[in-house]
Amino acid sequence: MAHHAHPIPGNIYREMEPVPEDTPKIQGYDFNQGVDYRALMKSYLTTGLQATRWALAIQEINKMIERRQHR
Repeated sequence: MAHHAHPIPGNIYREMEPVPEDTPKIQGYDFNQGVDYRALMKSYLTTGLQATRWALAIQEINKMIERRQHR
């Protein structure tokens, strides 16, 4: 089977901006510390993009629950 070169026009790399100092470090939950469900859910904020969005949704739901309880 013949190999065909498919040149990619233009520069495929783009300029990157430095990561801000206050950017959270990406890291998952450390299961070597046992299972703490509250800490596990909190760790989703720094696990990755989709996990972060899920964790932010959990925080919003918790805020709604707290507001309802304080009525």
